[in-house]
Amino acid sequence: MAKAKAKLGLKDLTLLELLELALTLINGLTGNADFTTPDPALSVITALRNALQAALTARNDAQTSLNNKNDLLKTARKALEDALTSLVEYINKQSNGDAAKIASTGAAVAATPAPVTNVEQVSGLAGSDGDDDGDINLMWNRVKKIIHYELQQSTDPFTATSWHLVAAATKSSETVSGLTLGTKNWFRVRAVSGSDKGPWSEPIMRIAT
Repeated sequence: MAKAKAKLGLKDLTLLELLELALTLINGLTGNADFTTPDPALSVITALRNALQAALTARNDAQTSLNNKNDLLKTARKALEDALTSLVEYINKQSNGDAAKIASTGAAVAATPAPVTNVEQVSGLAGSDGDDDGDINLMWNRVKKIIHYELQQSTDPFTATSWHLVAAATKSSETVSGLTLGTKNWFRVRAVSGSDKGPWSEPIMRIAT
């Protein structure tokens, strides 16, 4: 018959589990008539356990203190950032956009965004009936980094000179109102960035109802 052996499994234990195991063995061997001369002595095990417990407590206290200090650091940083943000807003207001005045304060001067070139063609132009008679809702796919859209309308049939501007929209949708009921209307839209304008979208036709 194989002899039984005690096991530890130390690699799988957390610090708290290791402390608990040491205490369990100390209690189990204290006054045990079958194990009268533990090696190492239980006093040594107790002292080592106490040292580990003290080290763990010190680490936890230090971690708590560090967390508190990090919280104070974050609070102090945010307070300074908020104050500097207000200060830069004041500089921008007082300078009235004068780069030299801004630079004289020590603040960095933000670069002026370069206008978008080669503006892409608007796609996905579509229409639907509006809420009121003679209204047509128009929508299209958004083009990034542009200033606005130009929307043109023409009665049917359209020609090169029949188009006229009906809206300068900042969003990718617009409602055209006051159209004569029953008329066929053509629409097209293009994106605009500064002096650069994209090509016109494919035109669509809607009947005002």
